[in-house]
Amino acid sequence: MCARPSGISYVLENRAVMMRTFPDAFQAYEVLPVNHYPAELARILRSISPRGGDDAQIVLLTPGIYNSAYFEHSFLAQQMGIELVEGRDLIVDGGIVYMKTIHGLTRVDVIYRRVDDEFLDSLTFRRDSVLGVPGLMGAYRAGNVALANAVGNGVADDKAIYAYVPTFIRYYLGEDPILRSVDTYLCSKRDDLAYVLEHLSELVVKAVGESGGYGMLMGPTADRARIEEFDRQIRGRPAKLHCAARGTAFTRAVLRSRARVHRTDAMWTCGLIVSTTAENVTIVPGGLTRVALQADSLVVNSSQGGGSKDNLDPSRRGLKCCLASQNRFSGCHGTSSGPSTTARILDVNFHTLLEQSRDRYRLRWEPLIVMAGEEERFRRIYDEANAPAVFEFLAFSQDNPSSIMQCIAKARENARTIRDCISREMWEDLNGLYFTVNRFISGRGNGSRSAPLLRCNPLRQPSLSFTA
Repeated sequence: MCARPSGISYVLENRAVMMRTFPDAFQAYEVLPVNHYPAELARILRSISPRGGDDAQIVLLTPGIYNSAYFEHSFLAQQMGIELVEGRDLIVDGGIVYMKTIHGLTRVDVIYRRVDDEFLDSLTFRRDSVLGVPGLMGAYRAGNVALANAVGNGVADDKAIYAYVPTFIRYYLGEDPILRSVDTYLCSKRDDLAYVLEHLSELVVKAVGESGGYGMLMGPTADRARIEEFDRQIRGRPAKLHCAARGTAFTRAVLRSRARVHRTDAMWTCGLIVSTTAENVTIVPGGLTRVALQADSLVVNSSQGGGSKDNLDPSRRGLKCCLASQNRFSGCHGTSSGPSTTARILDVNFHTLLEQSRDRYRLRWEPLIVMAGEEERFRRIYDEANAPAVFEFLAFSQDNPSSIMQCIAKARENARTIRDCISREMWEDLNGLYFTVNRFISGRGNGSRSAPLLRCNPLRQPSLSFTA
């Protein structure tokens, strides 16, 4: 493996799109930039040149246009202002690496390689490789060229390493991890193997040296036949597989086919390390959220149809403004626009249908559930998408994390945790709204699903409107 840092191009591209789409938000919350990453990476690569100086010749070595990450290779080369080359563009002569150009050979000082170790040099690794540069390792050992990433760095991406990360932290830093890692079990250990085989239906199984989300088992969602298949694989080659307790799957709203739906996501951050000293570590104030765009999927890898979203990291001042903004207190699970938007949608839909026939009236309530991205959850609770059920679900249901009542409750809890950052009037308004809605729910039957919002003819019900 040599792909680190893989995915950074999507961080930069996502940010460019977000800045064009929501320029006011970036200005209001002083979102920290990420576009300095290519310049910082180029500076680091230049600093490791064996010849020193600021005029080091740097190239990015790619496997070619058929590689799944070729977009990133070309993007980073363009952003850093360096040459994008394939193995056939380089040659080693006298222990020195040269690049072929129309003006002749140009000496190369630093190679930012995106070719795996085994294909890097046909004289040292795989004899049949045509992707690398014959003799490259000899030039590297002679100190005439620098390689980044270094050969062998892929061991850090071996999934068996996960089990030892807490131990690394305690050994090198002398402290316990701040964030707890997911429990990881190595099948090569006798006790871990016994536990895994007994709890296979509760665990996630992956090959230690693979990537891309292929050849894995999601125990909690797998059928019996697949679990038995992995049981045989683990018994046959325990050292090749590792297992981890499945962590909480976080879901976020994404736009798919003009509808908001919930999908699993996972956050990815990136950094640049020059040496082991703290002063030479650069962390990009942002990251990449990988999203499983396929319904009910827990695999977020792009090779499995996954997508990505931007992560915004506001400055301290911008964060305080963000937290103190009344419009960001929605705390809503399925929508970023809060309870006021849900109330307006209900209100507009209700008044639009006042003069419609009863048959058409019934048909116009289901799209509201589709817009909220909560079809599956709604179907588990209600038999029909009629006016009483839709009002109940979107406005008051405790089983819908996006309901107006749930958003108000979460907004109040969020405000309570930063009470010292907001005004007294804002807190009193939000707290008063929370208790007003609760009194309304109590007055109609304690907010239970068995007591629908619309007890009489829904065509005669008044409109509902909340603002927070």
